[in-house]
Amino acid sequence: MKKKFLSMVMILTMVMSMFSGVDLWNVSVKAASGYAVGTSVYFGAYYQNFITNEDIIYTLDDTDFNKDGTVTYKGVKYARAKAYGRFHYAKANDSIEWLVLGESGGYYTLISKKVLFMSDYQGFWSESQLRDKLNDDFYNTAFTKNEQKDMKAIVNVTKYHPYNDAYIDKKPAQYIETQDKVSLLDSDEVQSLDYGFDDTDSDTDTRIAYTTKYAGYDEPAVRWWLRGPGGWHYGNMVQSFVSVTGKINTQYFTYSYGVRPVIKVKANSVLLSDQPFDRDKVKNVTNKSNSITLNVTGTYKDGQTKKVLRDTEKYSDGYFTKSSSKIQGGLAKLSMLAASSVYNKNYSNKLIKACKFNKYKYVKKTPKKNNNDTISYEVGIRNVDGTNIVAVWVKGTGGDYEWVSNWNLGKGNTHTGFSIAEEKMYKEIKSYLSSNKVGLNKNSKTKVWITGHSRGAAVANLFAKHMNSVVGKNNVYAYTFATPRVSVLAKKKGYENIFNYLNPGDFVTEVAPKKWGYKRYGVDITLTESKKKSMEKKFKKLSKAKYNGFGVQGKNSLVKAFLKYAGNKKSGYYKKKPNKTPEFFCKYGLGYVLGGQLKSGLKNCIAACKSNNDAKKVMLKMVVDGKVNNKFGFAHTQLGYIAWLDVMY
Repeated sequence: MKKKFLSMVMILTMVMSMFSGVDLWNVSVKAASGYAVGTSVYFGAYYQNFITNEDIIYTLDDTDFNKDGTVTYKGVKYARAKAYGRFHYAKANDSIEWLVLGESGGYYTLISKKVLFMSDYQGFWSESQLRDKLNDDFYNTAFTKNEQKDMKAIVNVTKYHPYNDAYIDKKPAQYIETQDKVSLLDSDEVQSLDYGFDDTDSDTDTRIAYTTKYAGYDEPAVRWWLRGPGGWHYGNMVQSFVSVTGKINTQYFTYSYGVRPVIKVKANSVLLSDQPFDRDKVKNVTNKSNSITLNVTGTYKDGQTKKVLRDTEKYSDGYFTKSSSKIQGGLAKLSMLAASSVYNKNYSNKLIKACKFNKYKYVKKTPKKNNNDTISYEVGIRNVDGTNIVAVWVKGTGGDYEWVSNWNLGKGNTHTGFSIAEEKMYKEIKSYLSSNKVGLNKNSKTKVWITGHSRGAAVANLFAKHMNSVVGKNNVYAYTFATPRVSVLAKKKGYENIFNYLNPGDFVTEVAPKKWGYKRYGVDITLTESKKKSMEKKFKKLSKAKYNGFGVQGKNSLVKAFLKYAGNKKSGYYKKKPNKTPEFFCKYGLGYVLGGQLKSGLKNCIAACKSNNDAKKVMLKMVVDGKVNNKFGFAHTQLGYIAWLDVMY
């Protein structure tokens, strides 16, 4: 008997150390902002497609055009291009498609996806006719006065150097600085991985460009000019360009190559669109928005690896102008970062401040032995053009008495420990918003962004369901991670704006058991199995640790063992087997141990496992897979979810 007692103590001690510092309840696609590198956006308009109105075509055929190939007819400016032996005509109202190269200081750097016109390029960039055309005729044709207000000059330093040693003395290297409203990329920039190009000067698809109909009448890939470096080759001035295969080269003859303009535009410009638009309808639109898009860096401590890690994601007010029922990968990744940072007050405050929420409050709760249905959270307010964005980030369990609440299923339809915590949080948040004059009803201009992880995800899920009835489904954006099941009443219909991300090997997502009728509100999204290897590489790169989480089979094996012990019906959770109930074992055994009450917890676990082999098997599985192999913690830890989302989106 003494040996059995000591054996049980050893097992329980291992279980305790297994979960020490690992929070099992805390560890599991656009508006005109929030654009990733390589995304297409539309801004300005230029000659691109040929008109088809035969009456206008006949009139223009008999009209004398200016030297620059343009003419104004009935107040509309037309340009002409010759192809297949005849002239074709275009007007400057086709919205320009740009590719995002990056964002800095509140401005996007954009390059036209297609070659917009053909031109020669002679001499220094600072003195070239091509630069003059881009910054005068093109600038004033392509962009309205209001669009020009949302643009920023680009500071360029263009290098010129000798390509042949014989001319070093005659032509030393020069660096000429210019400020350009419209520019071109140089050879270094088109080898930038940050801009989405390959870091080589050899052939690559990332630099191949095609023309508009106006520029080249749908010709195959064309050569296109780079701003520099320029230089001299045997006495001749040469310029850099990209070949039809994407290779960087130089040319010292006068040729007409393609032009892909580069501009900088305010990230929050209301004139920047993710869809083609009619130029005539946006001419008089002004940008009075205070909407922002910016990169934010958050800090969090990973539960399994114990590493303090940082992650950079994009915050955008534009997320909350989109349908709340449509997944936005950027918002999902940012939400997971917020759900990870909220475990630490300082980390959470820094992140919400970085997101420009000017009012915020971290509410920390300290659970007690007999008062543990608590929850800590961050709430923030940001006003954008008269609409209040309310952020609610819900913290998961730490090493405290909230562990008892996690096992407090209750005998009603909804998990008691989670629902009591949600009700308290709702009342406090409602009071806080009221004191800040933020309405919380369907007539108020309020958007609610909700996230949480593990226990925090469960409470966030219930809170999002609650908010749907308060402010309306279209105004609630909810992303939860490693989400336990919360209620037998939960359903998807009517809650398509709540997204629950689940690691397929995460045991916590199986609590409370599906077998007992429990579900989650909203849409369950199982992290893509085909991306697992990429996730594991990302995980190792970020943490220097190998991912070793449960797979689906391992998780299901533990679920099966738990149900064999507790029963296939919820009523079994409250039946003595033979001396103590599974509820007693979970709440007052494991709950106390993980909540810091080692002596009482060990005593209660031993009492529950006595003469019950099924309980012992559950314990042994937790020890072997949890402590020895770390499969439980890895499948549930924050970094696993962050890495997985990163390779998915």
